[in-house]
Amino acid sequence: MRILYGVQTTGNGHISRSRLMVSALKVQGHSVTTLFSGLGCPKFWDYSVFEPFSQAHGLTFMTSNGQIDYGQTIRYAKPRVLFNDIKALDVSQYDVVISDFEPITAWAAHRQKIPSVGISHQEAFRYEIPKRSGQVSARAIMRYYAPTKHSIGLHWHHFNQPILPPIIDTTLEVSELDASMILVYLPFESREVVVGLLRRFDRHVFRVYCDVAEIQHIDNI
Repeated sequence: MRILYGVQTTGNGHISRSRLMVSALKVQGHSVTTLFSGLGCPKFWDYSVFEPFSQAHGLTFMTSNGQIDYGQTIRYAKPRVLFNDIKALDVSQYDVVISDFEPITAWAAHRQKIPSVGISHQEAFRYEIPKRSGQVSARAIMRYYAPTKHSIGLHWHHFNQPILPPIIDTTLEVSELDASMILVYLPFESREVVVGLLRRFDRHVFRVYCDVAEIQHIDNI
């Protein structure tokens, strides 16, 4: 099949998951073209598996202290560019469009009536799983941001819903298991807030993955 794969670049999860999916699809003999949109692609990834690929501005939800910052989002957004990119993207040459929470490919497929599949963590929230009450805006985002005909939600627990577990690289091996270490990955939270919270649990040792120039040791972190 000829597949167009849309990847949201805000957050490493989208890229790491799509990298495995694109690679597996190509191994199966499918022709895959990738479109990235959002914040610039992180430089530490090897993007050769995604070739051929292109990049677009897209629509990025900026965050502050773990929540969507609508002010920053509006300032960064370029709605005219987004709409033009959606209109200009010809997906008629593809058999299916796959979107990892990427709006341009999803909306282009929707407009041109090309089969589409959403594969992402966000797709899991279309099902009856525990969510924060209220959050009308969040529900609207999940529904209209990157709409696809079919959804494959990925989550750490299925909650008795048709949800799959996270996609991981099975070729990686754990060289050493440290049962006393607690891994923390909260990239959209304030680093200072996370560190301040974890320091209170001084009976535990935490390893926090975040954007730092070099390894830092702070008490039990």
